[in-house]
Amino acid sequence: MPIRVLIIDDSRLMRGLLHATLARFPEFEVVGEASDGKRGEILARELRPDVITMDVLMPMMGGIEAIEIIMRDHPTPIVVVADLATHDASVAMEAMARGAVDVFPKPQKGLDEAAARALTDILRRSAGIRLAKNPQPTGRRARHLLAPRTMQILGIVASTGGPRGLRTILQVLPHPFPCPIAIVQHTSAGSTEALAAWLSASSPHHVVVAQEGQSLGPGQVVVAPSEVHLTVEMGLRVRLLRGSLGDGHRPCGNVLLTSLAKHFRSYAVGVVLSGLGSDGAAGLRALEDAGGLVMIEDPATAVVSGMPTAALTSTNAPVVDVPEALASALRRLHRGGTS
Repeated sequence: MPIRVLIIDDSRLMRGLLHATLARFPEFEVVGEASDGKRGEILARELRPDVITMDVLMPMMGGIEAIEIIMRDHPTPIVVVADLATHDASVAMEAMARGAVDVFPKPQKGLDEAAARALTDILRRSAGIRLAKNPQPTGRRARHLLAPRTMQILGIVASTGGPRGLRTILQVLPHPFPCPIAIVQHTSAGSTEALAAWLSASSPHHVVVAQEGQSLGPGQVVVAPSEVHLTVEMGLRVRLLRGSLGDGHRPCGNVLLTSLAKHFRSYAVGVVLSGLGSDGAAGLRALEDAGGLVMIEDPATAVVSGMPTAALTSTNAPVVDVPEALASALRRLHRGGTS
């Protein structure tokens, strides 16, 4: 069976380009097109596509509102297609926080072979995601008693559906936070800078893309660059590695968390949020074995439960809750209280 795609974009040229590109790949079938979010939401309900491409700035109803309705009434994987070099970038990141599963940079001069394959890879991967309607928390959510501890580094790993949880955590954590925060968020190529800018604009923290050799201090927040592994070594110094894929990803959350376990042991905290696959599970186990504190987003309330579920399976005594509660626990931990 072909992967059924619905294209929603107010540009006739862009709809034609996307349609023509997908027509070159027999595994895809474009089942409908819409020029605004309202019509797109109706077609999504009627056609039940496997995946949707969504523009963010459209007449009648924009992408953000359309995404909210689709994710509420008939959850469908949505890939935002946006110009990440303009103000569209922040709207695209907001769309991911509202439920879109990925973002693809809108081509300016057509789709060459490499870009076409990148788009189809994202659509193929996204079409395989199963989204729950009105997720409910599991019984594994817990209010753990946390003994006061000194935190030297906080590492957060997220993938599909992760930007929403990332933003929530950064909104709740005080600024400046007493230790640096290192983030691995799986993103499509070219969107890391937009992610960092969006997190900065929507939280009290200044978020930047990590640089090789950068020395981290309290209150600093860094995001792994595209196609590079992020590690933090003794002295809180950033090291960027251009090695092979880890658990299918580069940057890889396991690589970050394992480096924290090696260099900071019980002084490190690791968090795994929403995502497809199992990245972060092995690194979280390594951190737990080293005496570090491990936290996991409740799989039943994550946009995609794969990574949190794998992390639960690999660890023994994690703190499990929604992102806001995890961040609140870290606040209380910093103040010497209990969670």
